[in-house]
Amino acid sequence: MSILTQFGEAQQWAQTHFGGVALGDVRRSRRVATLAAGWARQPGASIPQLSQGQAYASKAAYQLLGQAQATPDALQAPHCQLVSQQLQAPGAFLLVEDTTALSWPEAAQRRPGLGPVGPGKATSQGVLLHSLVAAAWPATD
Repeated sequence: MSILTQFGEAQQWAQTHFGGVALGDVRRSRRVATLAAGWARQPGASIPQLSQGQAYASKAAYQLLGQAQATPDALQAPHCQLVSQQLQAPGAFLLVEDTTALSWPEAAQRRPGLGPVGPGKATSQGVLLHSLVAAAWPATD
């Protein structure tokens, strides 16, 4: 399976990359895959938007993400493992990286987990988000 070719079919891609998340219940794994598929189809959509107005689906998603086991590392583990395996295959890969500064409004005290970002580093606070997209580079004959 290629890194790039499976992304067009969002549900299949999400199941392959996130369906194996270990959260103690297969229903949680399915919900993670459903959320990932939704965000693959609609990047930047909110959970209520992905839930298409179904309050129970939004509530279930928020409850899932509130679980102690639902850490960023746990949620990403099967995806990272799969991509790492695929990058070991023969061939060339294009790795496109971007860094985005996410900043929160100024506050008298620093919020836990946030650090200085942007030009007003003395008073601004936020995080740096590093994203990477990996794509198989087509072979030329």
